[in-house]
Parts: sequence; structure tokens; C-alpha cells
Amino acid sequence: MAPRGRGKRGNASSHDKRKAEELAEALKQTFPDAEVSINGETARPASFECHMMTESGNKIQLWTGIKRLKKVKFPETKEVVNAAKKAL
Repeated sequence: MAPRGRGKRGNASSHDKRKAEELAEALKQTFPDAEVSINGETARPASFECHMMTESGNKIQLWTGIKRLKKVKFPETKEVVNAAKKAL
């Protein structure tokens, strides 16, 4: 049995999914005309990433949990929303 709060290897846990959904909702509220998707591509195991696509098709990275300590793998929602505002 997997430890509590962790999914099978390579699969997002319910905590991970909940954090991603909270972030998606915050982005939708801040940018009502934006199209927000969760795991548009295959997710990397044990990390959380957030990208923004511009109208011209450029991909801007707002957050990556890769190469971070485990306790900071997930950003604060406010941090990603602010990064998106700054990128625009």
C-alpha cells in the first residue's frame, strides 16, 4: 500500500490534483478569457509545473517544481497568478 497522501509512482495524488485545481480556478478568476488546462501534456512525475501560452503561441514558464526541495514542489497560488500578470 502506498503511503498516505501519495499516489502510485508517476500518478498525481489527490493532494496534487487538488492543488492544481485550486491554481486553475484562481487563474480563471483572474483571467476570465484565458483557457486553462490541467495536464495538457503528460505530467512529469513528482513535480508540478505551470506554463502560459500566449496568443502568438509562445510558451512561458510560470513555475517549476523540478530541482526544488520536496517541501517547495508546489507554489503558492498567489505566486503563480502574480507571475502570469507580470508575463503579460
